[in-house]
Amino acid sequence: MSRLIAGLDLMNEAGPLHLGGRPFLPLRLEHRRGRGVGAGGPFPARWLWTPPHHRLEGISLPIELLGAGLSLLHSPDFIVPRFWRGRSVVTVHDLAFLRHPELLTAASRRYYGQVHRSLRQADAVIAVSRHTASEIAALTDTTAQKVHVVPNAIHPRFSPRGDEAADRAAWDRHGLLTAEGPRPYVLFVSTIEPRKNLATLLRAFALLHRMDPRVQLVLAGAEGWLSSEVHALATELGLGESARFLGRVTDEDLAALYRGARLLAHPALDEGFGLPVAEALASGTPVLASSAGSLPEIAGDAALLLDPRDAGAWAQAMGRVLDDGALAARLRAAGPPRVARFTLRAMAEGTVAVYGAAFDGRKP
Repeated sequence: MSRLIAGLDLMNEAGPLHLGGRPFLPLRLEHRRGRGVGAGGPFPARWLWTPPHHRLEGISLPIELLGAGLSLLHSPDFIVPRFWRGRSVVTVHDLAFLRHPELLTAASRRYYGQVHRSLRQADAVIAVSRHTASEIAALTDTTAQKVHVVPNAIHPRFSPRGDEAADRAAWDRHGLLTAEGPRPYVLFVSTIEPRKNLATLLRAFALLHRMDPRVQLVLAGAEGWLSSEVHALATELGLGESARFLGRVTDEDLAALYRGARLLAHPALDEGFGLPVAEALASGTPVLASSAGSLPEIAGDAALLLDPRDAGAWAQAMGRVLDDGALAARLRAAGPPRVARFTLRAMAEGTVAVYGAAFDGRKP
């Protein structure tokens, strides 16, 4: 949502935002536990008591919004509150939880199980890729007229060139800096959870590490549901300090991690967009990505696409990119132009067009 707000701010710099020929002002809805954290945003905020994903969200959030004067509510995480009675837009990132319900906790299944009702209730639906739009058509009864593809955006900080001193400081903070620069590492970026298919990556890296013990696996992302299984497998494989779980990192450090990596490996079983893959491509980082979900749509021939279940193929491909300078250079050059269209402004303009469609039921 922060990328959308940044894009709307760019639009607003060129003149007041308009919807249906009339000016409008976005209102950010923020939970009170985040008050005073970070820089806030360019638009006014309403501070909420209702925690995200709370079981009573469908009742309590509409009550909290009484008197806010909202013309439209945008729910960026699948679920429109059940008792919201105004116009609404909902963003669907993927429907992996319908394809793979076994990868969710019981609480997550209950929350995301509302998606069918949410899609019926919404006046318009944003899908973040053509793949997600096709999944909505295949797995729900949502009418095609309501679904609009608006891709995610890549923040400009993710680029091949950064501040060298800041990058070196970030590598140093995470124990990756040597006298010659960052030590060789394979990067994974995402929440630590089963859907990201870290089992394949850990097994592939174990094979690679036997051939080249200098290389480390760096995993940057918050702990998600069922993440203990991932840590248990890393221990079982004897990876020790060669697999480093950094947890959530700042956006600035993440940009440096992309630029310093020999490659990004993203073997997810399903993706609705694949933001880490897009960010790595924008950063000029060679990418190995799963052939599942939206990733072929996003990466195309700018990445090496692999069967997400074949650990041997992943180990072999990682070794090729690490050893073949010409292949790595080709992938580095191919990434930025592939994802250049995913800008903050394009995301914001597409979203505002969908807001307009929510008022009159048309395609933007």
